[in-house]
Amino acid sequence: MSDFLDQARELYDHNGVKNAKAREAFADVFDAMGELRTVYDKSHLEIDNIETLFGAIEMGVLINKFGARTSADIKKLRDSIITLIVNTLELNIKFPVREGHIYPGPPYDKLVKMVTEIGQTSSNREMLFSFITFNYDLALDYALQHQSSIHWDYYLSDSKPATVIRI
Repeated sequence: MSDFLDQARELYDHNGVKNAKAREAFADVFDAMGELRTVYDKSHLEIDNIETLFGAIEMGVLINKFGARTSADIKKLRDSIITLIVNTLELNIKFPVREGHIYPGPPYDKLVKMVTEIGQTSSNREMLFSFITFNYDLALDYALQHQSSIHWDYYLSDSKPATVIRI
């Protein structure tokens, strides 16, 4: 996550983003980062952090203010950052294929292995782990599903199934 925007910038600068609409969205987000740099002088926003940037844009949508942008431009900016996130994830997450099978890639494979080992060595077999994700990528879901016997749930309903991991 720490270099997410650097990876997005690299994709944009080196023509890794081919779709014209996506390129426009990337440019919109990078322009917004420039606009926020003037705010940064008066606040403590870490605008090179994707979560902080996304939060600032979401706040702009809520208060209907983001620099000199119109309401429609602010909503378009929110769509632009979502496009940037989705494209950056799609172009960077790799699922290795070995012996005709698709496997979860790093670092998800290591995370699931670590959680599995903790669960196996713990005297408390009902350990709960929670993961907070963008939910734009399914790599963690895939790793949990195909690399372990861990039961997991999104907890989208009020029912409380017997699970070990909350996503």
